[in-house]
Amino acid sequence: MYSLAVSKHLLIIGCNEGNLKLLRMSHLYNIHLFNEDDKTSSKVINTSMGSSEIMSVVISGNFKYIIAGTADGNLYKIYIKGFNNPEADDIGLLKTEPIISTLCDYHVGAVTGIQYLEPRNVNDIKTLVITCGVDGTIRVCNYKTNTLISKRNFHASFVCSSYSNGRLFVGSALGYLLNV
Repeated sequence: MYSLAVSKHLLIIGCNEGNLKLLRMSHLYNIHLFNEDDKTSSKVINTSMGSSEIMSVVISGNFKYIIAGTADGNLYKIYIKGFNNPEADDIGLLKTEPIISTLCDYHVGAVTGIQYLEPRNVNDIKTLVITCGVDGTIRVCNYKTNTLISKRNFHASFVCSSYSNGRLFVGSALGYLLNV
């Protein structure tokens, strides 16, 4: 397990071999009901043909997509019909086949952080994510149009990120924190 994201219905876990594991939240609240072999409790989604670990996972701001970054630098957008519907049935979500697409410009090496970019006002684009990676770059991508908006190289190996109140913080393997 490398990364977690949480929605109303599902716990999303980034795993080995390009897999995302989806667990029903209702089963996590009642852990005694959880059974690894029960197909209504969980689902594994394989994002690629490769065997690269899912290093980072985030849910888009409109709760429509899951964005996943891998150890080999790929970014994937996963759409599950009904995922953004608060009234959706979590068992139904697990039965729905996801649509997986590859996103924009790749990192060289692991994508170690993905953050949904909050719009500054209601008229701004609401489909942006910021990614960072061991290649020392920070990238801004529009996941709806699959375009790279910006790319900046900091010549540092980034290992984690967090975004809050309009500020991006990234941590490097050298032990420092950068406020971008």
